[in-house]
Amino acid sequence: MTAKKTVRKLSWFGVKTLYRSRATGRPTSRLWLQADAALLEERVVLFRARSFADALSKAEREAVRYSADTHTNPYGQIVSTKYLGVADAYALYDDPASGVEVFSATELISTKETIPSLIVRKFGRVERSRRPRYAFLNADFNSGLTELLASRGARESAAANRVRKKSTAPRVKAAQSR
Repeated sequence: MTAKKTVRKLSWFGVKTLYRSRATGRPTSRLWLQADAALLEERVVLFRARSFADALSKAEREAVRYSADTHTNPYGQIVSTKYLGVADAYALYDDPASGVEVFSATELISTKETIPSLIVRKFGRVERSRRPRYAFLNADFNSGLTELLASRGARESAAANRVRKKSTAPRVKAAQSR
């Protein structure tokens, strides 16, 4: 009697992965720049896989490829992304289509935690301005912003040079008369 190998049917999985992006190098301008900022990104990507383990394996490979790319931001800095090595899979009950749930996660919480604190913890604080995110944009797709920052950077440099020249000029001390 020969053993028959069973082949599992491919199913859809949504896999969430986590990344951190940083901009490095000397910026061409400081306009709207937060020097100590990093960008945290959660991605949910769909995969066809035979099991959770297969979906996670595919997601890991895709995450490494995704985070291997770098780009130049409108400030002239290099933006690199690091995959943080964590993935969570969700099996879809239906094929992907409009309105189909592609990821869901639950968490046990205290009944004392307030709704506003839950929202801040899960979605982050409301940002007053999206401008600090400019440091993570790809300059290839944001040429107008790149030009604005370059012209602003040139004006900042010229102003800094004027200040430097004034501060390095010899100081003449007025003679004190007695």
